[in-house]
Amino acid sequence: MRQEKTDSRLQVQYSLAQGLYWGAGCALTGFTAVFLQSRGLGNTEIGLTAGLASLASCFVSPLLSKVAARWNGISLQVYMMMYLGLSGLLYALLALLPLPGWLIMAGYGMAFCLFLATNPFLSQISMNCIAQGLRLKFGPARGVGSISFAAAAMILAQLSSWLEPGCLGWIYAAGTACLNVVLLRMPQVYAAGDDCSQAAEADSELSVQATGKRQGCLFGKYPLFFVLLAGFGLCYMVASCMQTYLVNILENMHLDPSLLGMSLFLMAASELPVMVLTPRIRQRMGSLPLLLAAALCYGCRNLLVAQATSFAMLLTGLMCQGISFGLFTAVITEYAGSVLEPGDRLTGQSWIAIATTGLGGMAGNLFGGILQDTLGLPVLLQLCSVMTVAGVGIAVAGLVRAAILREMAGHVGIVRRLLSPDWRTQDSMVK
Repeated sequence: MRQEKTDSRLQVQYSLAQGLYWGAGCALTGFTAVFLQSRGLGNTEIGLTAGLASLASCFVSPLLSKVAARWNGISLQVYMMMYLGLSGLLYALLALLPLPGWLIMAGYGMAFCLFLATNPFLSQISMNCIAQGLRLKFGPARGVGSISFAAAAMILAQLSSWLEPGCLGWIYAAGTACLNVVLLRMPQVYAAGDDCSQAAEADSELSVQATGKRQGCLFGKYPLFFVLLAGFGLCYMVASCMQTYLVNILENMHLDPSLLGMSLFLMAASELPVMVLTPRIRQRMGSLPLLLAAALCYGCRNLLVAQATSFAMLLTGLMCQGISFGLFTAVITEYAGSVLEPGDRLTGQSWIAIATTGLGGMAGNLFGGILQDTLGLPVLLQLCSVMTVAGVGIAVAGLVRAAILREMAGHVGIVRRLLSPDWRTQDSMVK
């Protein structure tokens, strides 16, 4: 009974942390164009700022992970508090001070980069707690983060229209401050503690990739993991581009830009039920079918948004966010926390962030802004469709290969059993 109370309290704390993280993050990542346009920046400058920040997070995130693993006397929560505190301070200063454009781009980029770089820490906290035997469910907690992002989108859209968009910086700073309080009150976990030395049981369908392990090379040890990240990274790149410039898409369709808040709300809210149900479905169906479904649904999501001719079609595409990005996030996070070796898990979480919010976000925002200014929004949306098809193709090819290897491994096991010297004895025991 005492253990149940402890785990229940931890679940509430972690869910609250996810909610505050994504709710506050909405003011930073969900309203990039709104805030920077209010500071006089154009589409190319906005894309350059968000794109380079995402690219920088590809290097900063693994660097911070290595620091946490090397100096593991400091908990993951404390590291998050330091980085988020700095990010909130930068955004608040940008909202307060009249600064030249280049300094706004630099400061906003640093705040954006630090926010993205702390995402693997938040995911790894749950994985380490699970490794310690605590009953913590990542999916429902991440769903709280999604609904928090959705609610924040609705509220912030109204506030930024009533008030000066600079209020977004103060809201982000206040949200990260509240998050730091929650992190401080949680049980402290560490990047490479003894409690995490026991690996969780690997998913039998995904562990087929381990047959090709090579020491010292993550790509060789986990080929399916990185193929999936490549495919879903391309899909995320397209989704990130269209989300950043969603206000421009609405204007191009001759719709009221105030619909941005409702659009982001419905998009993020669709993730909650999927995040909650995924762990249970994964236990029954396994991971390969879910990842295949996520890849196909990602394709439908992006194509519907890119080819939307009405607001209803646009909303339908955005509401596929749950069965695409939400499903993928829930499965791949638990995969990195179970199949990967204990020493590789935090790095694996960093690679998830690198492939999606890092490289994917960089390419989507940077080239999205440049192509939009040079070729126009319609051409950009057509290119988004092409890249979506390519990303889905890579992910599906990787999953098909994994399924074939699993089937071959099963046949090899049967052949080895038949060729075993004691196969007659084994058969008699079965009978």
